[in-house]
Amino acid sequence: MKKLVSQLTADGYYAGTAQADQSPLEPGVWLLPGGCVDHPPPLVAGGKRARWDGAQFVLEDSPQKEADVEQTPAEPNLAPVVTMRQFRLMLLQAGLLPNVEEAIASIGDQAQRSAIQIEWEYATEVSRYHPWVLTLEGSTQLDDVDFDALFEQAALL
Repeated sequence: MKKLVSQLTADGYYAGTAQADQSPLEPGVWLLPGGCVDHPPPLVAGGKRARWDGAQFVLEDSPQKEADVEQTPAEPNLAPVVTMRQFRLMLLQAGLLPNVEEAIASIGDQAQRSAIQIEWEYATEVSRYHPWVLTLEGSTQLDDVDFDALFEQAALL
């Protein structure tokens, strides 16, 4: 079992998401990767950054103006993992839930369609970059950035 947690920089600022594993010896205890806190990712608006104060994220003004920040593609952190409940609620809120069955039915390869149908019906967790999620994402009108944002929001549900 995995849990989405927040990765911090050395000076305590939000850097992205990571996955924590549940302890095999102590149910309910999460093994956090180094530099992580057991808290969902913060919602950070443009020109802001989030600092961990020991109990919660506090938004601060970013020290650099947005125009001065070099635009480089962000490298994805560990793939966000959400529960199927969170995933379905995310799709419902985005108006995409009714399209899932149609998207699955439109997959031409029978074996792939069957595998994705099984995942859709029986998976308990959903990884952002799992091949079946990428297949379903392709049936939406969303780009990768928007779909990533939906996963970040799903972790908060």
